[in-house]
Amino acid sequence: MRTLLADRRRTAEVAAVAHRQAPLLFWEAVGESYVQLALDVLEAERAELAPAALPRPSFRHLVRMSDHLGVFEHALFARPRSEHGYCTDDVARALVAIMREPRRSSELERLADTCLDFVARAQIRDGRFRNRLSLAGHWLRRGR
Repeated sequence: MRTLLADRRRTAEVAAVAHRQAPLLFWEAVGESYVQLALDVLEAERAELAPAALPRPSFRHLVRMSDHLGVFEHALFARPRSEHGYCTDDVARALVAIMREPRRSSELERLADTCLDFVARAQIRDGRFRNRLSLAGHWLRRGR
């Protein structure tokens, strides 16, 4: 630091660089650059994610993972593990995914009805929900 301050020419060079760059470091300028960055990112995402560019989701696996009672909790690759039964939160998530599809097939409409029935049956009178249903259609106690 002493060397820098002792060399007037070098001090003047550093001061000139600092004077040119200082306005970029003011909070107003930093804030403006962040706003511009956010706008650029949003614009790029809109261009990349235009609805026409997105493929329609496939619900084949979800349909394969379900039956007349609900959506099975587990799978082994593409094969449902029906022996594990059903889980209310999984069925509720399936219902949300189905209902977000604007062009539901009749098969998905039936599955949505099945999921909604499951969630309604899972609710207890006091407002709480049962969580696990066996393959035989019996509600299981906690820990099973």
